[in-house]
Amino acid sequence: IIDSILSHKLGVSYNEKHFEYEKELTKHCLNLSSKIKKSGGENWLAKIKNSSGVIDLKTDKKFKPLLNWMHESAKLYSKNLGMLYKNKPYVPKIDGAWFNVYEKHNYQEYHKHSSILSSIYYLKGSLKDARTFFKSNTYESFPIEYKVTSDETGVVYHNCEPGKCLIFRGHLDHAVEQKITDDLRITIAVNYV
Repeated sequence: IIDSILSHKLGVSYNEKHFEYEKELTKHCLNLSSKIKKSGGENWLAKIKNSSGVIDLKTDKKFKPLLNWMHESAKLYSKNLGMLYKNKPYVPKIDGAWFNVYEKHNYQEYHKHSSILSSIYYLKGSLKDARTFFKSNTYESFPIEYKVTSDETGVVYHNCEPGKCLIFRGHLDHAVEQKITDDLRITIAVNYV
């Protein structure tokens, strides 16, 4: 599915095999996060546990099936949009992959990535969990929030749905609202060049 969002196109894919490896990858993320002394993300206000710049999931065999599926979703997104890079069809290549573990009261401030495309995969969480927000790069004096992702400015969000993958241009500002539920919210993020 490709949806218009803030004058950008947001790809949304659903992984039919999600529940085959949700439990194993959740356990693996928690095991890895317990070994991380300093989470990635220089100068971040948010103090979530993540493996950015510490552990690259693309070298971890347990993540290979999921990362392959995410990669295929990103390639389909690029193909469907007719993306070109240097006058040739753009074929995304995974540059880096990491996990984010959110506990109660965690959040992630607005940020962007140094990549052509990025994706967020909801590994664990629920519809009642913290939402991912995207905001227009167009400045607004009075930003408006939209439930429907068809307007060119303002803020839109996506609910946390395990098995859902969002694909977007890396320069698009995005954030995670403060988590108020007790259960864990775990996402897998990938940058593509």
